[in-house]
Amino acid sequence: MIRREFIKVDETYIKRIFPRRRCYSEFGDNGRLLIIGGSKIFSSQPLISGLAAEYTGLDSIYLAVPEKISSIIKSYTLSITIIPMPDMKITKGVVNKILKLIERRKVSIDTVMIGPGLTGIGKEISILAYKISKLGLNILIDSGAIYSDLIRFLKGSNILITPKAGELKIILNKEITELNDDILNNIIDLCKEYRYTLLLKSTGRYMTFSPEGKIYIIDHPVPIHTKYGISYVLTGLAAGFLARTKKPVYASILASYFTVKTCENVYEKYGFHYTIEDILDTLKNILKEYDYECVS
Repeated sequence: MIRREFIKVDETYIKRIFPRRRCYSEFGDNGRLLIIGGSKIFSSQPLISGLAAEYTGLDSIYLAVPEKISSIIKSYTLSITIIPMPDMKITKGVVNKILKLIERRKVSIDTVMIGPGLTGIGKEISILAYKISKLGLNILIDSGAIYSDLIRFLKGSNILITPKAGELKIILNKEITELNDDILNNIIDLCKEYRYTLLLKSTGRYMTFSPEGKIYIIDHPVPIHTKYGISYVLTGLAAGFLARTKKPVYASILASYFTVKTCENVYEKYGFHYTIEDILDTLKNILKEYDYECVS
């Protein structure tokens, strides 16, 4: 039997780990993020994640998306730099272009998110994620980038993986009917062996599994988390906080907490009659409440 430590996260803990700015910080000190995602059908997912990440206070965000949907995203925001990709999915050519941009410092980043709305060849997505992880960058693997082989290619404390409950069977390579002790132990084993953090988006709660075997729990009792786009708000926040804190466990906990708090606030205002724009508008006001005086 594996010993597990469950930790219920409260506001006191959130205030302790919330990132603070240095009074004399310079451009880049507060995080620089690249999001790789989007496809012919799924154009809004990387944008939602990018907007959520921006509200964490990052200094710069890049969005690498297929060229044919790049104009749509460009027309929506001026604050995110769009990098058009030549193909509608991840191919060898796209992998090479992204790696050259990073290695030649055409884009100066410290964190990469791969997955929102992404399609492509599993082998090429795995190669891209593996090579990026070896560049000393923080990396978040979400939705379209979650493959069984990839999960076992990656290893390191700079990695955060964010599966839905249905994607967990891909990671564990087994059928899952319920989140029982056996499954929890499997996840703990995986995180310990490969040293990464896993944020599980399960029904009724978000669970952060640390490489040390701790499980941080944040319940979301308000049933509005099934709304399209909220998952990408969550992972966008996680990517943003990963770039801010450089700590995957903190990033996962902060993203979970503020997603739940925002959804509760939106539910009080609109009930179930809301849009993803309402979520994003409310999110930045919630985050503002946690701003503190800068530190020297």
